[in-house]
Amino acid sequence: MKAKYKHPLHGTWKQMKYRCNVKHHPSYHLYGGRGISVCKRWLDDFWAFAEDMGDKPTVKHELDRIDNDGNYEPSNCRWLTSVEQKQNMRIRKDNTSKVRGVSWNEDLQNWRVRLTLEGKKVYDASFGAYADAVSDRMRVEKIFWNVYKK
Repeated sequence: MKAKYKHPLHGTWKQMKYRCNVKHHPSYHLYGGRGISVCKRWLDDFWAFAEDMGDKPTVKHELDRIDNDGNYEPSNCRWLTSVEQKQNMRIRKDNTSKVRGVSWNEDLQNWRVRLTLEGKKVYDASFGAYADAVSDRMRVEKIFWNVYKK
């Protein structure tokens, strides 16, 4: 049997645990600090995690929680690419529009629609009406995310 620290999933398992349990981890406030935990089966048993999750489909796949407020457990985890994960992100607390990628531009007095994929801004537009901005954001998401999935 391969040593667990040499297994391709070992780093993923370790980081999952650190995000939830180590208060000085840079992302702790987004995970453990919000009450997200690792199920008992996975917490101290790497091989249980590897068995439940299986291999990553590709090197671009990352561990994702289906319910962003749920814990790391077999029924709430899957492998997704970073582009696919963007579709499942929770809306930021400071987002007053309540729609991801839509914000009010105070200086220009209009609604701004932005889409960023893999760290690159791929779309930026402005609208006078909130409904037009939301509609455009939904349209653009479908176009770009379908292209990036291929």
